[in-house]
Amino acid sequence: MKQVVAGVLIFLALLGGLYYLDNNIIKNITMEEENNVPLEELMVNQLKERQKDQQEIGIRRGNIAANFSLKNLAGQEENLTDYRGKKVVLNFWSTDCPACVEEMPALNDFYLEYKDQEIVVLGVNLGESSKVVADFMEKNNYQFPILLDEKVAVGFSYGIIFTPTTFFINEDGVIVDLHIGALTLEDLHNRYQ
Repeated sequence: MKQVVAGVLIFLALLGGLYYLDNNIIKNITMEEENNVPLEELMVNQLKERQKDQQEIGIRRGNIAANFSLKNLAGQEENLTDYRGKKVVLNFWSTDCPACVEEMPALNDFYLEYKDQEIVVLGVNLGESSKVVADFMEKNNYQFPILLDEKVAVGFSYGIIFTPTTFFINEDGVIVDLHIGALTLEDLHNRYQ
């Protein structure tokens, strides 16, 4: 009796494997062959997709940057994932941080220089009201997008202890580097040459 049950289970497992192979692998190969895509390229693309699906979401290098939703200075909700497909310089800062204030001209100049080249500078202000931040931005004529983390919830989830802290995120939403402390325009240029 045990042998019969084992045989049935093996048969069902083989049947399920053939079904998976037919529906996921063979159909993809057939579709790609119709488009004259080499099998090796198909396999590489499928491997990349699987790796992307398995990549961990988090706040460390190599992680997919954790998504969040905050209001901008106009009061509209924005998500970090709204910027997928672009490189993002994600800068956590506040107006009462001397190093943050020191680096703002460099961030703004970099933003103005690269905004049409799929690189976005995105500031996340920590713990201040929209009026304080808007007045600061207007007084200094800074133009890059600012999101308001008035309760510092996103800053907390990103592990921000010191400001400024900047995350460098690639087009796929993966954190490639981070920097604690003020950045210069030269620092920013060196990262994107």
